[in-house]
Amino acid sequence: MGQAERRQSFHLLIVDLNSVINECRYANASYHMIVIRHEIASRPPYLDRCLTLRAGGSRGPALCTECTTPIPAPAAILAASDQRTRDVMASGLFPPQTGDFNEHAPERGAHLYHFAQSICSRQVRMLLDELNVPYTSHHLALPLYEHYEPEYVRINPRAVVPALVIHGCVFTDSANILQYVDDHYGNWNALLLHESEAVKRQCARVDSMPWKRITFGQYPPEEKVKPTFMRQWSLALNKPGERQQKLHELLQKHGSDPELRTVYAAAIGTADIVDTRMVDMDSMRRAFSRTKQFLERLETELLSGPFVTGGWLCSKKFTRADVMWACALHRLEEVGVLQLHLDSMLLCRAYYERLCARPSFKSAITKWDSPCAMGALVTRVACTRVAKCRLL
Repeated sequence: MGQAERRQSFHLLIVDLNSVINECRYANASYHMIVIRHEIASRPPYLDRCLTLRAGGSRGPALCTECTTPIPAPAAILAASDQRTRDVMASGLFPPQTGDFNEHAPERGAHLYHFAQSICSRQVRMLLDELNVPYTSHHLALPLYEHYEPEYVRINPRAVVPALVIHGCVFTDSANILQYVDDHYGNWNALLLHESEAVKRQCARVDSMPWKRITFGQYPPEEKVKPTFMRQWSLALNKPGERQQKLHELLQKHGSDPELRTVYAAAIGTADIVDTRMVDMDSMRRAFSRTKQFLERLETELLSGPFVTGGWLCSKKFTRADVMWACALHRLEEVGVLQLHLDSMLLCRAYYERLCARPSFKSAITKWDSPCAMGALVTRVACTRVAKCRLL
């Protein structure tokens, strides 16, 4: 083996497409991918531009996307991988659930597992409230990693929120949940064909925005974003490596359970890559550029659509596309990014003001962000962490 070969290595990682490469969402495709990580001694690992992606079941590219180094076959890399990676590969991964019966889920009624400030949870809460769908709330405090507890993982092996349970049948991934709720409780059939297609396009666009980087990433210095409470709160609770530490503890505690071991192993791999992207300035600049492009496109479509005549984004009727944009614009505002653009986007400003006045916005978002609710959550997180430190 030559010197160049000794200085590089290849690894298989399983990642959640929503969390790590959500700008590459593919319709009707697996939401997980196999990532072949190419490491070279002269470069930092996890280099964003040097990831070669292979979709499950496809052949994928044969060369590293950055340096064109030939990539070994996944089977060869897997054979040399550690036990955790082999466990994850053997599991068949965790595609989103679309109404599968789950013996661990509540058998009667509608139940929503969510977190107050999760943008995906907000979307589902707002649509449920908009359509007056009653449900039982199960609030999981993500800063305390309650979404990794075995009781929830057995319902949703992806270990993310939200998850909707309807009479024991589980729906995961916010896009799937919104589609189901709209189809079964909404007025989807009342829309014209071109309006329905517009709703789908808008939902896919919002879903593909780099939310994790915008929320938790280190902003490029040239982006003059003013600090906000939510931004500081998010950074304080998302310390690099902390999630992996919790997952390793759970892996050690529940390692004898094959199902839980697989979930925690996959989550560790995802968290490693996410943490790296949060501090990669090139990745963060692309996130800001992409966000600006989406806002500019929204401004153009508001000008040419039914909004200027008193309607909404895609139709005269309020649709789930408006729900998703309400949550998107609110997230951008609460981290200080939206304020960079509103002065030049008057229609976006007017659209957001109308969205904020919607009763479902107030019940699904404003209520959960109230000083009382936030104070209770902050106190709970602080007390739990202090208690944990005393035990160490």
